[in-house]
Parts: sequence; C-alpha cells; structure tokens
Amino acid sequence: MQRDALFDLTGQVVFISGGSVPASAIARGLAGRGSRLALLGRTAQKGI
Repeated sequence: MQRDALFDLTGQVVFISGGSVPASAIARGLAGRGSRLALLGRTAQKGI
C-alpha cells in the first residue's frame, strides 16, 4: 500500500480505548498507515 503524505502516521502513537469491533477495524487501519498503537480495554479475552 502506498502511503499518502496526508495520511502517513509513521512514528505516531495512537491511543484507542475500547476493544469493540469498530475499534479493532480502526486499529488495523491506523497500523496500516504506520502508527504505533496503545490499546486499552476492560477484558483481555476479547482481544483484537
């Protein structure tokens, strides 16, 4: 995937709270743009 400079998040840290299905989709998209992720959820069993 080519990275558009406008959406390049290389080296940026993104914090996502909640482990819902939409949050996991957002996390995958942000990781695909080069960001580092910090995820916080209440239950480890759900995972993403």
